[in-house]
Amino acid sequence: MLKRFHLNIDPVGLSFSCLTYVFLLYAYYVLIGVVIIPLMNESIYGCLNGVLLTILIFLCIISHLKASLSNPGYVSILNNKYNDKPQISQEGYTTCSKCEIYRTADSHHCGICRKCIKKRHHHCPWINNCIGELNQKYFIQFNFYTSILCIYGIIFLMTSLIIYPDEIQTSNRISPSARVYHSVFVIVECIVFGLFVFAIMCEQITSITSSCVGQKSNHSETRKSCFDNLGENLKLKYFQFCQVFGQKNPILWLFPFDFRSNSNFKFQGNNFFSV
Repeated sequence: MLKRFHLNIDPVGLSFSCLTYVFLLYAYYVLIGVVIIPLMNESIYGCLNGVLLTILIFLCIISHLKASLSNPGYVSILNNKYNDKPQISQEGYTTCSKCEIYRTADSHHCGICRKCIKKRHHHCPWINNCIGELNQKYFIQFNFYTSILCIYGIIFLMTSLIIYPDEIQTSNRISPSARVYHSVFVIVECIVFGLFVFAIMCEQITSITSSCVGQKSNHSETRKSCFDNLGENLKLKYFQFCQVFGQKNPILWLFPFDFRSNSNFKFQGNNFFSV
């Protein structure tokens, strides 16, 4: 079994990951340090918004770290060389000329990670990692919580600009004009970043519900409906979400933690294809 956590040493990916944290922490600073503390520190409204914002930022960072540092589903190279299992080529598996291993049809090679990954969707520079079978859950959660945070930030900052247009405590060094500049910049950031992550989240959900992941969606047979009956089709989609999120309870899908009873997935019972 491969290690569950890793870090890709890719300058581009590391730069984009750091930029993600800069965006998140800057928005947190503006919302807390520029708006809530100077204007609402003595109100229940300010305290509740501060707690909610902190929880959202925490969930965003944890889900991003989990997606970045988790093994996305690397196909093990142990006991999995061309010469070790020559009969596998007759059992519906494909081969990777770069890794020189056998793999299932839904596995694909990543040139950046330099490994084959089970149910690989794409390599995302924003998390400096591939999106695969074992970390797609965290990637969707990061996009989900970031979308909520962006919507929250837009509504909260626009409301504060309307209610407190020129108010600022004299003990605070931030002037009203600086608060407006910071607020407008974060609103623009939330709009651009929010639309981006929301579109990615919808695409990820679509890939699950349509029974295809990444390159598999290019095959015409995966576009056929698995069941004609609507009820059975909904059950299938629910089962697919359970496979991705590792739990039958949808409430647990919201938490960026591993609830799978067995994280060592096997490919159709072949131990040398473990990830």
